[in-house]
Amino acid sequence: MEQDKDLPLGRMHPLRGEAFALALSIETIRRARGRSNPRDFTLGSPQWEQVSLDFARDIRWALGMNDEDDEPEQ
Repeated sequence: MEQDKDLPLGRMHPLRGEAFALALSIETIRRARGRSNPRDFTLGSPQWEQVSLDFARDIRWALGMNDEDDEPEQ
C-alpha cells in the first residue's frame, strides 16, 4: 500500500531518509562512547524506557536544542 507523501514521515516522505540517517548517527556515536541504544533492550522494559529518554536527549543535542529551550519565557 502506497502511503501519502503528506503523512508524517510516511514511507515516501522526503524527510524520512534524513531522520533515519540522524538516528543511525546518534546510535553510532552512543556506541562509540560505550552507551546503550534503545534497540539493545526489550521494548517497554524499564531499561528501554530510560535509554530511550537518553537517546531523545541526544537527538535534541544533535539538533542544537537543549533543556532550556523547554522552559517558559518570563
